[in-house]
Amino acid sequence: MRYSEDQTGLLQALFTAATSVAEAPWDGFLELLRKVTQSEGAALALDRGPSPPLPFVIGPCPALAPELRQRLRPERVYDQDSLPERSAPGFLRAVASRESTCQATLWLHRPEHRRDFRSAEAQPLHALAPFLGPAAHTFLTLREERARAALAERLNRSLGAGWLVLDLSGALLDFSSETSALAASIGLRLPERRRPELADAELARGFRAAVTACVAGQPPQPALLSHAPPVEALLSCESLGGEPVILVRWRQGLQAGALPDGALARHLGLSRSEARIATLLADGHSLRTAAAALGWTEETARSCSKTLFSRLNLHGQPDLLRRILGSAVWFCDPDEPPARDGAAKRKPRTSRSG
Repeated sequence: MRYSEDQTGLLQALFTAATSVAEAPWDGFLELLRKVTQSEGAALALDRGPSPPLPFVIGPCPALAPELRQRLRPERVYDQDSLPERSAPGFLRAVASRESTCQATLWLHRPEHRRDFRSAEAQPLHALAPFLGPAAHTFLTLREERARAALAERLNRSLGAGWLVLDLSGALLDFSSETSALAASIGLRLPERRRPELADAELARGFRAAVTACVAGQPPQPALLSHAPPVEALLSCESLGGEPVILVRWRQGLQAGALPDGALARHLGLSRSEARIATLLADGHSLRTAAAALGWTEETARSCSKTLFSRLNLHGQPDLLRRILGSAVWFCDPDEPPARDGAAKRKPRTSRSG
């Protein structure tokens, strides 16, 4: 009975680890395996094509070289004497399992001063072998999917964008992490399984009207979520997993002034002064108001802007706005430290065409 319970517990721990989002996803499984087999250490290595292997270790356990792991026959349990080559002193049991392009190798270790594994103590490896490869493949696949989702979220955050999903009654089903961050800044409440609530009564009425129009089969509906900061949404009726839903895609107005310190200067190869006035002009200031904000004379601002336009081969403020809004500077990491001298290395000026 105890043997059966141990096997069931190990299989549950194996697939819990395979789907875990914890920082140390395999620790619980390896600790349980070490306890059940009375090992000093337990280790797992996941190999997938040219990617670097992922090792997970609990307790003292010698490493098995990648070349050695690749030579193991799938689902055969090896001891220290049957391994293709001796790895380290002590007693060892190892098993490998493959699924698609992934190989998982699991091994146990006892030091020399202890006795070797008995047959029953190594039996869990035999029981785990058929499931080890599929579990590892699931873990690596989910890991890649989460990494792609995190990248998509970063891109959305850089562009000031996010989404909500509502059912046809307008009740909230899901929302992006960017929406959660936005909600606090614009007074948007996101009650679970209820309608999102806007603090501004007029904006709330407009949002409800857009939801109603979508349900009635109207084309995608714009709706303003906030005046300051400016946030606009587009609502449309979509199919998600075969179910009709209302997709709310929103975007916050981009502000060059919100970019990380020095990002615009580094990205466009501008001096600190040129980047400062470019930021204000891109955010809608005139030369006069930009000069006032910087504490400059209007003549100084005009001279600096001419140098700026010449450096970027532009013909005025509209060109500058298009250049900045269409650039990749918005993807700069907000946590990136500024340059030490606060200025960027200048790019050579480009000659005007025509």
